[in-house]
Amino acid sequence: MMNIVGIVDNHSASVAMVKDGELLAAHQEERPTRLKNKGGFPAAALKDLVVSTGIELADVDLFTFSTNYYLYPGLESRNDVFSMYDLAFDRDVPGRSDKASRKGSDERGIKEQQADRASKLISLGVPKDKIIFVEHHTCHAAAAYYGMANFDDDILVFTCDGQGDQSSATAWLGSKGKMEQFLSVDKGHSLGQIYTYITYLLGLVPLEHEYKLMGLAPYAEESKGANEVKKIIQKYFVFDNEGDPKWRRSATDILGHSAAPQLARDLEFRRFDEIAGGVQLFIEETVVHWIERLINLTGAKKVALSGGVFMNVKLNKLIMEMPQIEELFIFPSCGDESNSIGAAWYTSQQHRFVKEEFTGIGPLYLGSTPSDDDIELAIEKFAFTSKVQIKRVDNIEQQCAQILAEGGIVGRFSGRGEFGARALGNRSILADPRKWATVHRINRAIKMRDFWMPFAPAIRQEDAEKLFVNKDKFHAPYMVMAFDTTAEGQLHMPAAVHPNDQTCRPQVVQREFNPNFHELLTAFADLTGYGAVLNTSFNLHGEPLVETPTDALDVFNRSGLDVLAIGSWLISKDK
Repeated sequence: MMNIVGIVDNHSASVAMVKDGELLAAHQEERPTRLKNKGGFPAAALKDLVVSTGIELADVDLFTFSTNYYLYPGLESRNDVFSMYDLAFDRDVPGRSDKASRKGSDERGIKEQQADRASKLISLGVPKDKIIFVEHHTCHAAAAYYGMANFDDDILVFTCDGQGDQSSATAWLGSKGKMEQFLSVDKGHSLGQIYTYITYLLGLVPLEHEYKLMGLAPYAEESKGANEVKKIIQKYFVFDNEGDPKWRRSATDILGHSAAPQLARDLEFRRFDEIAGGVQLFIEETVVHWIERLINLTGAKKVALSGGVFMNVKLNKLIMEMPQIEELFIFPSCGDESNSIGAAWYTSQQHRFVKEEFTGIGPLYLGSTPSDDDIELAIEKFAFTSKVQIKRVDNIEQQCAQILAEGGIVGRFSGRGEFGARALGNRSILADPRKWATVHRINRAIKMRDFWMPFAPAIRQEDAEKLFVNKDKFHAPYMVMAFDTTAEGQLHMPAAVHPNDQTCRPQVVQREFNPNFHELLTAFADLTGYGAVLNTSFNLHGEPLVETPTDALDVFNRSGLDVLAIGSWLISKDK
C-alpha cells in the first residue's frame, strides 16, 4: 500500500491524500486560515489532512509538490497577487509586496527554489528522499484523466490556464491508465493570462474574480462593442491553421507580461461590460476551435478537461454542445487548488496502477467532518451578539425545507465539508428560488455580491430534466457547466437563473452523493412542486467558505441570515 500526499504551495494552496489510487481527502489552506485563496506552504491544511484521514506524516510514502518551479513564488495573499500585476502594468503602487518579483528560472534557481520548498516538509520530520516534484500541467492532466477514470477508451485530455512551469496549455492522449503529452503552448502565449489581465484592468482581483467577467459577459456579448473588443484581443494572437494546432502571441508581442501595458491602452474608454463580453467571445472561439482541431487530428472523441480556463462554465457549455464529442468530463474546481489531487494521482499511478483501484472523482465532500459533540461545544462557547433561539431537532432536513418554502434564508452546515470553489450543499446558504426578490435579500443581508452576478441552483436529480436542457446527459454534480433552462425552470427558479441569457449553473444532487441534502430537496419538492433551491456559498463576501462550526456561527452572527441549520441544531434570531 502507498499513501501519497499532493501539495500546492503557491496561490490557492492545498493538500490531498491518495491511497493506492483512491482519493481519501483534500483540504485548502484558505479554510483554516480564513484568508481567501491563501497561498504558500499549506501547513494548516496539512494538519487538517492528518486529522481527516487518520494517517500520520510518518506513514506517508511520498510527498509530491505540484509544479517544478514558480516564476512568481510566494504569492500568499491578495496583496502579493495584485503586486505581481502592478508590475506587469508598470504601475507604481504604494505598499506593493516584495514577494511578487519575478525569479530566474535557470537550473540553479530551480534547485534553490525546490530546496526551499522541500525544507518546509523536512522541518516537520519528512525525509528528503520522500519528496518529489511534478510538472504543473502534468498535474492538471492527471486530475482530468484519473478523475474521469475511463481507462478502456482513448481519452483526449486538455489543460489550459494562466501558466505553470513552461506551459500555458497542453494536450495529451490517455490510454490504459497512462498519459502521453503531444502538444504544449508556451507560457508566453497564454490565453488564461489575457483573461486575468482584463480582470485586473477592470479593478477586480486577478486569479480570483475571473468568474465575475464571465457573469458580466452575457449582458454585452451580442453587442457591436463586444465584437470590437474581441477583434482587438485577437490581434495579440495567431492561430496556426497549417502546422501545429495551437495559437501563439503575434510577433509584436511574444513575451509574457509585455502585452499588459499595450492592452490597457487598447481597451481604454471601452465600456466594462463590452470588455467582459469581448474577452469571453475570444476565449470561447479560440478554445472551441483548438479542441475541434485536435479531435479531428487524433480521432479521439472522449474528452477530459482541467486547468483554470475550464472554470469558465459558459465556455464549457459550448464545448459540451460540440457534435464531435461523445463523452465529456471536466474536473471539478479545476484551478490550481486541484493540482494537489492531480499530483498525488499521477505519483500513485507511476508507482502502482491497478485499474480497479483508480475509481476517479466521486462526491466532492473531502474535507473535515465535525461531530455533533464538536458542534454542541462550539454553540455553548459562542458569544452571540443578539438573542437567538437554539433547539435540537430530529427532522432537520424537513424543518429546513419548511423554512425555505416560507421564505426564510438558511445557512446549512452539515457533514463533511466540500473541496474547491463551489458550495455543494454542506457549507451552503439556501433560499427559495421562486421569487426574484430573494436575490436582493441575500445580497443586502449577507453576500454583498456585484449586482450583475447570478446565483445558482441545487436541483434534485429527479427534477433536473424539467428545469434545464441536458440532451447529452452531462454528469452535473459539481457546478462546472452552464445549461439553458426550460420554461419550467425560468418560472420556478428565477432567482437562480442568469437574468440575461436564461442559463443556470446547477448542482444536480444525487441521493448516493449526498443523501441528507437530497432529503431536504425532496421535502422542498413536496411543499413547492420542485426539488430545487438557490444555493450559494456559506461565507461573507471576500471570505472563504466556512470550515468549522465556529466559522458557521460567526457568519450567522455577523450577517442577516435568518436561520442556521448546523448538525442537528436549528438556531434562529429573535425578530
